[in-house]
Amino acid sequence: MATLCSVLCGEPSWCWDMPGGNTILFNENGTGELQCRNEFNIWIGAEFDWEDMEQLDSTIDLESDTHGAKPQILGELTIKLTLTKRRGRQFRSGFLEQAQINESCLTEDAFQPKVYSARLEKGIFTTPSDAKAKIDIELTENFALRLVFDHSPYPARPEWKEPEGGPDANEFWYCKTFVARELPRDQKKAGRPAQEGNPAEGISTVEELNRVLKDLIAAEAARFDVAVLICGEVLNVVMLDGIGFVVVDTPLRVHWD
Repeated sequence: MATLCSVLCGEPSWCWDMPGGNTILFNENGTGELQCRNEFNIWIGAEFDWEDMEQLDSTIDLESDTHGAKPQILGELTIKLTLTKRRGRQFRSGFLEQAQINESCLTEDAFQPKVYSARLEKGIFTTPSDAKAKIDIELTENFALRLVFDHSPYPARPEWKEPEGGPDANEFWYCKTFVARELPRDQKKAGRPAQEGNPAEGISTVEELNRVLKDLIAAEAARFDVAVLICGEVLNVVMLDGIGFVVVDTPLRVHWD
């Protein structure tokens, strides 16, 4: 049987968008790497030190079939993570050795220890980047594992020296979900990939959905993706004919695909 630690540390990386992009990885020796980039711009390529605040040796079930079912929580964990100024492996040689990253982009507060709660899930997932962009399921890669933090492992906006530009455009400090273990293509149609952070799970009427939206707006919730199945109803000024998906990607903007 696998354990929380073996799954967390057994993946080459956990991806927000794609391998080699915005990723996090954990090593069993208590180190890891965090990478933050967009195309040719790189801001973070740093090692971090981490320790579990709870036991991660509990066994979990990775074998049962969840295709077509909603995500299943494998376990929850609490970890202390300290970003360091040590450069990640690929940034220690070659042309990337000259990249101005880590302490060049971040304030000292970014390198202070922080505690995170996270949950590990299995199911069928797209990358959060693809889910945010509403990319068609047939064009996306799908993954079997998802790691969801209570807040982003990327430094908060005040911890960036110059957040204007690329960091503000991408808002990395809201990236708190990562996926791993790509699924074979023949499993793509087994079920619609689950969306990140679905506060509207189980909603079946417009009244219930409006109530959730009001709560989210009142709480000034950060970005999220939710999918809700409704039938022949009016939502604000949006009319849906027949059965369709309502997709909400900010508390104030509603559209359908």
